[in-house]
Amino acid sequence: MKKIALLFLSIVFVVFFSSCASKYERYSKSSAVFVTFKFPSLNFKFSDSGFLYLNEKRLRLELYKFGQTVFFVEINDKICTNYACYDKKLFNQRWFLNAYYDDLLEDILRARPIYEARNLQKTQCGFRQDFSTQGQNLVYELCHDELSFYAIKDGTQLFSIKMRRLSNE
Repeated sequence: MKKIALLFLSIVFVVFFSSCASKYERYSKSSAVFVTFKFPSLNFKFSDSGFLYLNEKRLRLELYKFGQTVFFVEINDKICTNYACYDKKLFNQRWFLNAYYDDLLEDILRARPIYEARNLQKTQCGFRQDFSTQGQNLVYELCHDELSFYAIKDGTQLFSIKMRRLSNE
């Protein structure tokens, strides 16, 4: 009887403490960031601080107002936000107004060159890419811990993303 009670308590203990495990433990790196999103076609503007959580296969960006998560983007096989989960191409079409390649947003948030480093120009502090694709002019810059990505069509800025890393952990 003691063995059964001990087994039961062990199971309860494991279940209780594993349910309290943080959802962020699956990420190996985190950085404090300041992000500005402007997506006029969605009537969406946001500018505040948050955290970027990374591992090899996924990332999560959480932005806060008054200490509360008010917006997140999580990327793994899909792109999920507060609003919905999307197939990557559908997300790109909805948010970027074009069905760019699947990993565009992930490459930007990881500060990697986009479009297989097309028109990559090395700078003293990082790189710059400026090229046209699918009727839009894309400009992407990384300098130290700041990045900027935006698209212009017919002289109008369609969207922009700016991110500055405040710390690395």
